[in-house]
Amino acid sequence: MIVNVVLFVLGLTALYFGASWLVSGASGIASLYGIPPLVIGLTIVAFGTSFPELLVSVTAAIKGMSDIAIGNVIGSNILNIALILGLSAIITPLRIQLRSIIAESPIMIGSAVLLLILSLDNVINRIDGALLFTGLIAFVLFSYRFEKYESDRIPGTEKDKYIKSVKTDKSIVILISLIVVGLVGLTVGAQILVGASVIIAKYFGLSEKFIGLTIVAFGTSLPELATSFIAAIRKEVGISVGNIIGSNIFNILAILGLSSMINPIPIANGLIDSGFIWDYGLMIALSIFLWFCMKTGMKVTRAEGILFLFIFTAYIGWLLYVR
Repeated sequence: MIVNVVLFVLGLTALYFGASWLVSGASGIASLYGIPPLVIGLTIVAFGTSFPELLVSVTAAIKGMSDIAIGNVIGSNILNIALILGLSAIITPLRIQLRSIIAESPIMIGSAVLLLILSLDNVINRIDGALLFTGLIAFVLFSYRFEKYESDRIPGTEKDKYIKSVKTDKSIVILISLIVVGLVGLTVGAQILVGASVIIAKYFGLSEKFIGLTIVAFGTSLPELATSFIAAIRKEVGISVGNIIGSNIFNILAILGLSSMINPIPIANGLIDSGFIWDYGLMIALSIFLWFCMKTGMKVTRAEGILFLFIFTAYIGWLLYVR
């Protein structure tokens, strides 16, 4: 048992550093070739911090561990909003950009609702996966077009200031090496994490659903946690919110999309009998509540952050009760 705990920790460590190196390399290459900074944040960085979830869910889907594949994504999205964004708002109130309210946040809500609709037949099949992944492509294209439109309206001094902040002095060889090493770390880490998680879950009498929604979800959300915490401490609050919203969109459209295209993901015991309906519902409710908080004051306050944290604590308590 001790060996599996050690392997679990090693898997988490590999995922964390792998994601960090991947994001650094990809963002550096993107900035070298003049890709707009906000597009880097909403696509490359968001995808990089979501890559652990991708590999864990794909690995779990291939191995037939559907509860971990789905629970990892749903749990990560709940954790991203209720825990990570909640704690970030407690550190410093999070002021919101208008585009997050009128564009990204509604897309996050729509993605969650679409996933629920596609899951009503108790399986996320290859057609469902293709539909989700098509949504991802549309989101990336929309982000690029929206950023291009906004860039033409933003004063040059502000744009130059942000661009300088993402410029890199690393060579293309170093950046590519970071990407390769990051991908290797993520791949190995995902394999180790999934295997150790299942053994630990069975040892303690925990279901795959429970460990996917909690322990695995927390482990694969470490990149988002680190990114948002550092951004909040530095008072770069736009990054905290954008990282979470972008990651939640990618988790659904990219991760479950790709995973189900590789291998259909059945919902064991059905959406209702398995209890996943409540987890889906909380994910959607939190997404809507976040949009409401953003819309009413153009920020997420400390009081709202405390409320998010309370909801997350109550959710974990409920999972422990029904596990």
